[in-house]
Parts: sequence; C-alpha cells; structure tokens
Amino acid sequence: MYILYSFRRCPYAMRCRMVLEYSRLPFLLREISLKSKPPELRQLSDKETPTVPILHQPESGFLLEESWDIMKWALERDAGKFDTENWWVGLKQEQKTWTEQICSENDGRFKFFLDRYKYPTRYRDAFDPDARYLNKWDATGTALNEKQFRDNARRNCEQTLAKYEECLRRPDSRFLLGRRPGLADVAVMSFVRQFAHVTPPKENHTEHDTGDYTRHFTRNFPALSTWLTTWKQSELFLTIMDKCYSGYSPPLA
Repeated sequence: MYILYSFRRCPYAMRCRMVLEYSRLPFLLREISLKSKPPELRQLSDKETPTVPILHQPESGFLLEESWDIMKWALERDAGKFDTENWWVGLKQEQKTWTEQICSENDGRFKFFLDRYKYPTRYRDAFDPDARYLNKWDATGTALNEKQFRDNARRNCEQTLAKYEECLRRPDSRFLLGRRPGLADVAVMSFVRQFAHVTPPKENHTEHDTGDYTRHFTRNFPALSTWLTTWKQSELFLTIMDKCYSGYSPPLA
C-alpha cells in the first residue's frame, strides 16, 4: 500500500492528492504537523529539512519526494491507463512542454512572491538567498517599508496571473489548455487559491488593504476567478479537502 505524507493546506500536497484521487491510486494518507515532523518522515528522506508531499511504498522501498514527480508518475503508471481524461499522457509534446514551463514558473517565481505577499513581515528583513527575483529597494536606494514590499510582491504575482487570464480568455477555453482540464490546471490551482485567499492588512485604507481584495481579484481576473470557483466547487477538490478522506489520521508528530 502506498502512503502519502501530506499537510492538508499545503498547495504542493493538495495537487498531489488531486492527481492521486483522479488516477485512482489506492493509498493511505498520513497528515503531519509541519511544526513537529515525525521521526519516520526524517528516516525516509535524505533532505536536511524533509517536507511534504512524500509518496512511499514500504514493501518495495518506492519513494518520491517532489510533487511534480508524484503527479507525473501517477498519470504515467501502467502506460497511462489511469489518465482517463488525458490530463498529461495524451497531450502533444508542445502541450507537455508548455505545461512544464507553467509549472516551473508557478513553483519558482510565483511561489517566491506569493510567500512574500502573504508573509511580508517574515520575509522583508530576512536573509534572501534567492534575491534574483526581488528588489527590496526603490529607485533611490531606499529600503521598502512593509506595505511597499508587500505591494511589490503582489504586483509580481499578478504578472503570472495575467498569463493564466489570457489563456482562459481564448475562445472555448474553460481551462488553461482549452476546453478540457489538464495537469497544468491542477498544478497551479491550489497556489492561485492561496493568492485569492490572502487576508490583506487593514491599517491602510486602500482597495487592497480593506479586506475587499476578492472583488479586486474578480474584477481584474474574471476568467481566472470563474476557473478557480469551478475547481473549488468540483467534487474532486471537495473530496481531497475532506478530513475524512482516504484514511485521514490526526497529524503525526
């Protein structure tokens, strides 16, 4: 039996649970506490700081530690017979390449700025080993205050969201690759959801800081907003977010 080590609200883990459920892989779900990771997780991973998701089969020693690898493996196993709606296996090579590029930007640049949009206090003054993405200073060389830092991160996130919006505004495009859902949709959906659910600060009375950002998101990204609602209300997403899903257990610590 496969075991998926997961954290319910982690976007990487969400997308893996969606693909595993879609591809009908029998597995046990092991919820972990990120603040107190269980010894068995550390024993499985060679990483200095192991994190979720991890897919493991104790009987064979099978182990995957990256969400992208887990999703691809689940869809490609048994010659792709469980990818019944051609989320990945049935795509043309150029579509697979585009999906990989979208996922690379999502997991890289977009996630980088998403973290800083959600948690400006945590990241503004922290050492940043990945500073190629970020400008912490304005044109005069003055350090950005927390609100400026956060707004800069939001604007950078919206550059990526604008690409998704453009895809969805094409004729007959309900999903990123056209009329049918694909791995690209599932790979980025939980991150877009996280962006849309950020609770803005209220101390500065602008549109972005009054808690009314949902209206801004809907107005500026109407097609993306509809797409996100479709996924959030889907049976697949509701299933994998249910705490009774697939042998859910209390967090391991």
